[in-house]
Amino acid sequence: MVKRLLLTALGALLLSAPAGSGSTVAPSRIAFGLDLGGLSGDLTSLYTVRPDGSGLRRLTVPPTRQALGGDSGPVWAPGGKSLVFERNLPYWGTDRMHLMAVSARGGPTRQLTPGPFDAMPSFSPDGRRIAFTRVVQSLVASTASLFTMDGGGRHVAPLLADGIDLSAAWSPDGSTIAFSRLDSVSRPLEEATLYLADSAGSNLRSHHQPNRF
Repeated sequence: MVKRLLLTALGALLLSAPAGSGSTVAPSRIAFGLDLGGLSGDLTSLYTVRPDGSGLRRLTVPPTRQALGGDSGPVWAPGGKSLVFERNLPYWGTDRMHLMAVSARGGPTRQLTPGPFDAMPSFSPDGRRIAFTRVVQSLVASTASLFTMDGGGRHVAPLLADGIDLSAAWSPDGSTIAFSRLDSVSRPLEEATLYLADSAGSNLRSHHQPNRF
């Protein structure tokens, strides 16, 4: 149920975003996921391109035999030398998503998280931390919680675990994280509320309160 909700959330965010905001921009190139269709089925790979549309470069080749899933959601590391992204390798119809890293020039990829469902990465302004959403399985109820790790995928730690938390974004000085929260997995996505928290997970408050970026 939570996995389905997160996939719906990803799709809704893309559909409601302004044109072009589904990709991320480094100083000289735009990164995005592209499904070429045809024999590749619904398999998505990462590409970059110059702002004028020239110089298309393929960065990743997802290792799947099902022609489904693939790579999406790229975010640039500060400085533009590498990207972190979501790799979804479905297995018998079940999505299995973890976070990966790749050089801005393409080549070998490096797995940062084990999954089975990690998504929506966001770099801190100094590049030392990455916030992301992880589905946490529980005997009581599964949740989607915010976690953080360092830029190399180490020191993974929970940040917040009080709701269904999605789409973390850092303030320019790195002291605050904004995110969308649903009270429970049974609530519709339209009821998500913007929240803020300090980068250590403390001082949780809704966007209605006066503290802002």
